[in-house]
Amino acid sequence: MGDVIFDGRRFSDFGVIVSGENTWAQPTRRVTKAQVPGRNGDLIVEAGEFNNVEISYPAGIMHDFDSYADGWEAFAQFLAVRSDRYYRLEDEYHPLYYRMARFVPGIAPKVGTLNRSGQFNVTFDCKPQKWLKSGEDEIVLTDYTDGYGVAFTNPTEYDAFPEIQLTPKVMVELLSDSYDSSVTIEFTPSNPTEYEAHPGKVVYYTEISEAIWTYEVDGFEQVEYVTDQVAVSGAVKIYPGANSLCVFKTFSGEIRDDIDIHLKPRWYTI
Repeated sequence: MGDVIFDGRRFSDFGVIVSGENTWAQPTRRVTKAQVPGRNGDLIVEAGEFNNVEISYPAGIMHDFDSYADGWEAFAQFLAVRSDRYYRLEDEYHPLYYRMARFVPGIAPKVGTLNRSGQFNVTFDCKPQKWLKSGEDEIVLTDYTDGYGVAFTNPTEYDAFPEIQLTPKVMVELLSDSYDSSVTIEFTPSNPTEYEAHPGKVVYYTEISEAIWTYEVDGFEQVEYVTDQVAVSGAVKIYPGANSLCVFKTFSGEIRDDIDIHLKPRWYTI
């Protein structure tokens, strides 16, 4: 038996253990079939998209169900309020990956004789991707003027959509040696005075084409969407296999080599 971590909490904290026997499901590809008169077979049309996948963990209470009723209620409520959107899901059976999942309500425990045990399934509606934890390691991009890029390998068969930390008024030009492509990204705060007072961090999420500014005020984290203040030309992605990315960092036309550009590649597989 193993453990699950959902939204940062371990199931074992609630006295719950799980089995991984139903966690190997693969998502189905979205395809459209069309029949063409005069031709055998079907024409397949697809856009590289996949459906969500359901993952269900057989689970049980580690303690006497009767004596652990309070723990069970806490566990049930913890899950119930996390059926509204996607949260991070990890387990010990797939230690290299994590998923984004929402809890599917409807747990119905089968309680054993004299309430000595309780068994049930915990089911999640998961996005089709399995993100590699190694894709959370930051890559620091060097300046193109030194003649070299940062070489790394996308270990999957899928394009990765990275997270890129931005600096105000600095245009970042990403150059891919592997695919002879370039993309420019520039963040220009609409209120420079406010940004200078609370610089924080601005991250551009290429998968959803959104930029988010996080900063603190009086010890409390503030979050603002600043997508309308970011100009992007081209699609930002990291292709499967070998890559070498360089970066021009320009401020008012001047190349800067004193600014670090941090990128999280976010590799995923299906």
